[in-house]
Amino acid sequence: MALPAKFLQWIGVAAIVGLCAAAVAGLTIVKQRIQVTISDEASPDAVDPVGLLRDDVSTLRSDFDRFGQNLGRELDRLATHLDESATGNQRVVSERLDRIEQRLLRLVERHAELAGRLDGISSLRVAPVTDGSSGLAVSDPAHARPDGSGADAVSPSAVSPNPESPNPESPRPVSPAAEKPKRGFLGFSLSTGGFQFDERQRFELIGKLSRVGFDSKSTLHDFTGATSAIRGHFEAALGKPEGGYRGTITVESAKLVTGVDGRDAEMRTLLRVEQHPQITFAVEAIDDATVDAEAMTVSGVARGTLSIAGKTQAVRWPVRIAVDSSRRLEISGELLIKLSDFGIKAPNQLGVITVEDEIKMWVALRARATGLARSQ
Repeated sequence: MALPAKFLQWIGVAAIVGLCAAAVAGLTIVKQRIQVTISDEASPDAVDPVGLLRDDVSTLRSDFDRFGQNLGRELDRLATHLDESATGNQRVVSERLDRIEQRLLRLVERHAELAGRLDGISSLRVAPVTDGSSGLAVSDPAHARPDGSGADAVSPSAVSPNPESPNPESPRPVSPAAEKPKRGFLGFSLSTGGFQFDERQRFELIGKLSRVGFDSKSTLHDFTGATSAIRGHFEAALGKPEGGYRGTITVESAKLVTGVDGRDAEMRTLLRVEQHPQITFAVEAIDDATVDAEAMTVSGVARGTLSIAGKTQAVRWPVRIAVDSSRRLEISGELLIKLSDFGIKAPNQLGVITVEDEIKMWVALRARATGLARSQ
């Protein structure tokens, strides 16, 4: 017997409603196991651009303060230099005037001496000699020479100069050169704390602009944990890695987050944050360094010790260091480690969801030079 068409329609509607109800129930169950996280970060090491801008403004303010301090100091030096230059010039001019005055006095004395000799020569008269020769006749015949020349006749070439007066044909005394000023006019510099690539400096990490984290894989899905709760410092001459690196980076292990509260709580238990609240990396040197002084970059392997959950291991961490336009250091690098090497057992939920023992740690740090290192 054929079923009525209307009855078949009702059966179809009931089937559709049942399928929808099953789908809703399934979605409700799956929702408890799946969490979707939406992030606008392009990469794990992305930082807040507003934070970068604030740090740039802070740097400019520091440079301006340093400029003001140096300006006042250099203007004081300029004023002192001008005073010294004026005093020195006045002394040189005074010495020259004294020498000129002494020379004028000697010239006056010489002039008087020559005038007296000229008067003596003018008193002589030229008279003819009876033997036909000519000569100089003196007014007093008793002093006449046998050759008819006067005993007091004086040849102009025979006039001897006054030994106390200077020889008019002797070279002039050379005046000592004026003392050159040590610095030229407005010859001062205003330092603004430029970056010293080859000098050994002390660097402080900028926590709010830095991130440290890890990437992990599991049978269900991959996940990432990260934090900006970072502090630390180190000393280095970037352009001379052979001089050694010394410093420590400290991460607050309790501040690592993955985005899932339950997973974060289990991670803190595995890390034993109550007993070991910090993850530290102590750097000792940069090996196999490649330095580009023009670009101000350094690539190499940071050698040091890594401490996690109370266990310390020697590691070699490939890193790259660069100086940005705001004179900040950008330090990046990745390192593969095994949790078991630090006494951490990889999480396992009912034998179904298992986290791999090997994870990738990464750093995206920014640091600021605070001055030359004390230990040169």
